[in-house]
Amino acid sequence: RHRPIRTDVDRRIDGRTLVSQGPSAVTTTAQETYAMLGSEPIWHAASACHEALANAGAPHAILGGGRDPPPASPDPAAMDFAGNDIHFVRCDEPEACVRAAVRLCSEVLPRALRLDPLRDIQVLAPMHKGSGGIHALNLALQERLRRGPGAPGRIGVGDKVIQTRNNYDLGVFNGDLGVVTAQSEGGGLEVDFDGNRVELERAQANDLQLAYAISIHKSQGSEFPAVV
Repeated sequence: RHRPIRTDVDRRIDGRTLVSQGPSAVTTTAQETYAMLGSEPIWHAASACHEALANAGAPHAILGGGRDPPPASPDPAAMDFAGNDIHFVRCDEPEACVRAAVRLCSEVLPRALRLDPLRDIQVLAPMHKGSGGIHALNLALQERLRRGPGAPGRIGVGDKVIQTRNNYDLGVFNGDLGVVTAQSEGGGLEVDFDGNRVELERAQANDLQLAYAISIHKSQGSEFPAVV
């Protein structure tokens, strides 16, 4: 026999937690199940976790309201990297975002933090299209950062790339990031995937995309020394 679900379920949620909507409202169901079974609601643990993050000065706390964000800088070169890991740059137009990203990746971050523009810095964007989207960012960053000759938008030697399909024979998988190190006369590419050098035939090279900028979705599960 199932006991009726209490109507006085504790629904107090930490102020930095987004309430689930629609099909994602699984947390509400879980909470009611806890109440039905006579267990403690789950929100208290989540609230304590958020509080710990806020006290630690984590990025989650800054973006969620736990701390005041640092002021936005109108000039990327004017940012002070001592004592803070999160910085904001004021850009009023999509094209300005692209210019700022190029400057950060090619000048500011490599000089201030001694980072490799291709291997240590990753640009993330939410959209592919538009004057501030991933395609526009890749073209601008390729023009500035590519370490070899080639046509704009075409993958060549010196380009940062991402594998878009699993290739078990070669040991490279969807989401792997690398740098093109050589190109054959037949159109094949040699790519260094973080120390794993792989030779791709021309047809296999079609599974590569430029990766100076990638989508937030593709970046899930990855870690980078610096993110723009």
